[in-house]
Amino acid sequence: MSELSIFEKISQRLLPGLIIDENDTHIAFLTIGPLAKGHTLVVPKSNISDYLFSLEDKAYTELLLFAKQVAKKLESKVDCQKVAMMVIGEEVPHVHIHLVPFQTGFGFENLKVQSPSMDELKQIHNQIIN
Repeated sequence: MSELSIFEKISQRLLPGLIIDENDTHIAFLTIGPLAKGHTLVVPKSNISDYLFSLEDKAYTELLLFAKQVAKKLESKVDCQKVAMMVIGEEVPHVHIHLVPFQTGFGFENLKVQSPSMDELKQIHNQIIN
């Protein structure tokens, strides 16, 4: 049996995570290194691939539809103009989507990882889930 990814450990509650939403096969939680307030990771609960475009069509579609659901939740709870979706895939070998709430002027040139405290992360988590 291979080692569980950090995302599988969060989805199985073996590691703590500030969970925004989940269903039977997917989970969304705040990242601890956000680019903006409410930056959320959306992942399949099991590590089916480390590359988005290698997913079977059904898994790909289900992941994107779940990400859309989470993005709509973020839009309704976080002060933002829109929610950006980014897929990079190098940080953790487990397919994942970054949802980043943003205001006008957001661009790659402005991307900077923030270092919020756990209290700040819990505050935004409560704002989104309530």
